[in-house]
Amino acid sequence: LYLGFTVSGNQTCRQGHWANGKFPDNSKGKSETLSFFNYGVKGGGTYRLSGRHFITFNGTYFTRTPESANMFTSQRVRNDIVSGISSEKVTSADVNYIIRYPGLKVRLTYYYTQINNQTWVRSFYHDSYNNNVNLIMKGLDQNHQGIELGLEKTLFTSHVIQAAVGYGQFLYTNRPKMEAWQENNATALFTDRTVYLKNYRVGGSPQLVTGLGYKYNGKKF
Repeated sequence: LYLGFTVSGNQTCRQGHWANGKFPDNSKGKSETLSFFNYGVKGGGTYRLSGRHFITFNGTYFTRTPESANMFTSQRVRNDIVSGISSEKVTSADVNYIIRYPGLKVRLTYYYTQINNQTWVRSFYHDSYNNNVNLIMKGLDQNHQGIELGLEKTLFTSHVIQAAVGYGQFLYTNRPKMEAWQENNATALFTDRTVYLKNYRVGGSPQLVTGLGYKYNGKKF
């Protein structure tokens, strides 16, 4: 068994090196400093069914500072900070069944991760305003869970076959609030708008992956 703890603190600010004509008093120099205090705990262990069969388990809960790109309404041009920004909260666990023989290795894993209180900032060019618009979602939650299977089989000493498959379900789990800001205007286009994102899949990564490999180890390496 093992158990660990972490405590950390950090500060972030924006440093503007020239004054923007639209925001002469709010673009050059340092912004307000954002301070974050984070903590976490992690634990787990290994249970031996036999000399070649194991069950391992791990679990963690921790908070983490949002990325700096998500802290400012328009970080390219001014110092305005996203209101109410705070640390993200992560809960995660996994269970593994492991088999180890001289010519065979197998690992079966189930994993679960819940990420809460995320801030999400994206920019795009809006034709109607002839300018960039920044969309900001606050209080965004998502869940990642799935299973993975990997195996490695040795054939005739020098030949190794490897295979892996992973199937996951990555979903947004709530309806966050959204606001929008123009880069050349400090007045919000809208605020506190509900985004109907619950149960939509999280983009950016595959949710089904498979792989097959072959490795040859020559006698002279």
